[in-house]
Amino acid sequence: MQCHSWYVQQLSHYTWNITQKKATRTEVYNALNELISANMPLYQKEMEIFSSTQLNLLKAVSNGEKQLTSGRVMNEYRLGTPHNVSKNKVLLINNDIIGEMGGSYCFMDPAFELWFRKSFLNKPYGNF
Repeated sequence: MQCHSWYVQQLSHYTWNITQKKATRTEVYNALNELISANMPLYQKEMEIFSSTQLNLLKAVSNGEKQLTSGRVMNEYRLGTPHNVSKNKVLLINNDIIGEMGGSYCFMDPAFELWFRKSFLNKPYGNF
């Protein structure tokens, strides 16, 4: 949960509710699934407002791309022109979907990122 206090508390709550004596990886994974399922309607609603190029930009960010206006990244993720990338990046930053940290981009909401990676990139949650 990347030290995001709201999600650390939520994950702890869900884990506590399903744990008998000792929380194992399985309980934490199941709790994470519950947390993401509980927030899924909000995430789906957020996705409704994004264009295909904004969605593709989120895929690039999720895959750790740093140079979003490089020819390779723009072609691979179908991001359009450098102007489109800049415009979409600003929009996603202003809507608190992504942020810039140390020359790279990250999701501002760690649970949304996990849901996005699983839903749009078919990637599992973390090290489970």
